[in-house]
Amino acid sequence: MTGIAIPLAAQPPFAAQQQVHLNVGSTWEPATVVQVLTGGKVVVSYLIGVVPMTAAVSPWLIRPADGYDLRAVGTLASGTEVAFADAVHTVAAAPWMRRGQWVVPFTNGQSSVVNPHTKVRVVDDRAAVTVDGIPLVQALPALNAGQVAR
Repeated sequence: MTGIAIPLAAQPPFAAQQQVHLNVGSTWEPATVVQVLTGGKVVVSYLIGVVPMTAAVSPWLIRPADGYDLRAVGTLASGTEVAFADAVHTVAAAPWMRRGQWVVPFTNGQSSVVNPHTKVRVVDDRAAVTVDGIPLVQALPALNAGQVAR
């Protein structure tokens, strides 16, 4: 397994304001869906460094962010679950550098060789905190205003 494979599998529908991960040159970046265009393209906004970008991209270049975090490949540890090629793989040991590239070993015996700047999608196993089914971050303004019914 080499790099980040982007299969042409059917993608879930996307919606405006949805948080997604965008594949940009062999790394994943956080992005927000701005608009879904007829014909299949999706307009997303994201940052490259501190520069805001907006682009119409093919849907197979984005994945929903729900349930995943982005992490620099050099920070992965044994047991971390990483999404590669629309499958989840468990990291067998900490990645190491070989000829300027990270080598990530997986428990299934395969490994992936990726660029040093790569961020990968890892399974977010932290429990979501909600108030009346609304994520806490979104519910805080209503809680502070006393607008949540109890």
